Amino acid sequence: MTERLVQKVLALTNDERRKHGCAPVSEDPRLHAAAKAQADDMAARNYYGHNIPDQADTGARITSAGYIWSHWSQSIYKGPKDAEAAMEGWMNTAENRATILNCSFRHVGTSVNLASTGPWWTQVFASPGD
Repeated sequence: MTERLVQKVLALTNDERRKHGCAPVSEDPRLHAAAKAQADDMAARNYYGHNIPDQADTGARITSAGYIWSHWSQSIYKGPKDAEAAMEGWMNTAENRATILNCSFRHVGTSVNLASTGPWWTQVFASPGD
């Protein structure tokens, strides 16, 4: 079920990007690993934040996963029961909307953890570096 939700969020993300003149982003397995680590840790430890406590920040996690990036951003969300609600909430938040509609991003990793304390949604956007 989580894979279906991830694919739905990706489709909705690219729909929004197209509406605003941006090229679609493609799912990258390394960014997916970084997003999954964030969503799973938030669910396991029941916190809500962009950084995993006592660990490296998202940029370091992306690098550890093997993605060489020039810039990145992350969107998180707790609670929406479906992909449409998650996307609507992100698009209604200025910072998340700006991330989704940043035309310079080329790749994304998306994850959702369906723990009863959530669901916990994470998207990690990035563009490759040299």
